[in-house]
Amino acid sequence: MKRKMVDHVAVAALCRANPRQWQDVGEYGSGQSADAVVHAIRNAFAKSGRSAYAPPGAFEARRELTEYGARVEARYVGEAIRDVATAVREYGALPVPAGNKPTLTFFRPGRLYTRDLPFRASEDRPNFECVGIGRHPTKDSLRAFGFEQPGDGQPWASAAQRMEEWTDGWVDLGPARPDRLTHTFAPTQALREEEPLAPQTERSRAAEQEEKCSREADATPFFVSGHLYANGPWRFHCGTVTTHPATGERTALGWLQVDGSGWTTYGYSEAEWGSDWTDVTGPGEGQ
Repeated sequence: MKRKMVDHVAVAALCRANPRQWQDVGEYGSGQSADAVVHAIRNAFAKSGRSAYAPPGAFEARRELTEYGARVEARYVGEAIRDVATAVREYGALPVPAGNKPTLTFFRPGRLYTRDLPFRASEDRPNFECVGIGRHPTKDSLRAFGFEQPGDGQPWASAAQRMEEWTDGWVDLGPARPDRLTHTFAPTQALREEEPLAPQTERSRAAEQEEKCSREADATPFFVSGHLYANGPWRFHCGTVTTHPATGERTALGWLQVDGSGWTTYGYSEAEWGSDWTDVTGPGEGQ
């Protein structure tokens, strides 16, 4: 019997929305496989990156034998997270009342999306790669930061999507390319990190690229995530630092303000960085 893949992000979000209530994780073909899942949930273990069940000890898990193998259940033993920004950023789901299932209703960092336009050729369908989620500095609304291209094979440009734009029909294509290096440092940003392991050759390539980028970053000044910068009438609040999906050039994504006007999403590349920018981050900010 073919078993459905378990969406551990959704399971963890459901558990967090309903603390101390047992939720179904899935049925596995053997008690040994189920025991491995129970261990991974209890200890927040993931083969790559951060587990959806982090931190260790935040979840309890149990298993029981069934006719075809063993079923695993889990429950969250902490407090429910009701803050929208935290829930979407960390767990990919909006907070929901107890007893209801969370709905994945926004972009998730580390994922690639395309517009649901079945009658258009792929080169005419926009794609969006999400690298971080942030809240507008003055409005109670979220933005998905990343890169967008008008269609396959066309240039990528920094972009941001509003929550209302999610309803335009974006389709999740899965995790971004495994050799795609992405850095997010600000506490208001987070990447999805519980994606499957990439083949060894791709992981090695990504590790080499990350090491190279880290060396270059140490030697070259650039914006820092979570910091506020001034340049004449301009103010730029850096939300996340990542790399361009095609060129690998470091890119700062965040909020731009001119002469005290409203904040708008904006992206700066390394080529646009200059000595005219001054870090004006206040005490206690940028941590």
